[in-house]
Amino acid sequence: LDLEYATSTNRLMGREDTELVLDAAREWPLLPFQVMVSFYETSEVMTVQAIEEGPEPNTQLLRVQRASTPVDFISYFGRFPDAWQCPESWFNDSKSCDCECGMPDPDCDVDKRLPTVWCPIPRIRD
Repeated sequence: LDLEYATSTNRLMGREDTELVLDAAREWPLLPFQVMVSFYETSEVMTVQAIEEGPEPNTQLLRVQRASTPVDFISYFGRFPDAWQCPESWFNDSKSCDCECGMPDPDCDVDKRLPTVWCPIPRIRD
């Protein structure tokens, strides 16, 4: 199984939510199977019960069964990640991708195409 990241296009999941809308259709194993949903430092393993076409073109909807104690991802929105070790104002500031700060900066998403700061420069060997 080739594991890859999928990005959810819907809002953050509250405790009662059971649908994930993905940004692109993907091939999946036979139902049911498990996925891990994460948001910064928290995560939850969910069991996918059904796969459907999403509400927008080229999206996919996963209907999931949540854990017995589901994570309320909404409560984490706006909270500053504990692992971040650089100034808070740098985190997800839409100005630059800040490296070496204890955790990935959301600004480092390849689609954002922002300049990088404090990132190690790879060395080319002779």
